Amino acid sequence: MNTIGLDLAAEQGAVDEIVHDLTPARWAQPTAAVGWDVRQTIVHLAYFDDAARAAIADPADFEERRALAKVGALDVEGRHADMSGADVLAWWRRARAGLLDALAPLAPKDRVAWFGPPMSALSF
Repeated sequence: MNTIGLDLAAEQGAVDEIVHDLTPARWAQPTAAVGWDVRQTIVHLAYFDDAARAAIADPADFEERRALAKVGALDVEGRHADMSGADVLAWWRRARAGLLDALAPLAPKDRVAWFGPPMSALSF
């Protein structure tokens, strides 16, 4: 799990390096994912990194998120539409650090709840 955590941190760092100094106009730039701009993409990463941390460390919080998703009320972008790119980046940095901390003590076969069926920590 340590190696996977290091790989995840490296990937997150590489993305951070791309977005860390974007202007407001660049945060609004479309991405290759049709209908998504850069800010929306990082909102998505921040929300789901935080949800993943919750799935491990705060099951009650995660269950609230999963319940919203089940009824189609998980409007991640809408709930965070007022955040600037800099605010989104700061949120994502906190969320990903929390996720890495939560993942660190897990064993590869530990089960983790998710929006679909639970999965092993290694797959998670």
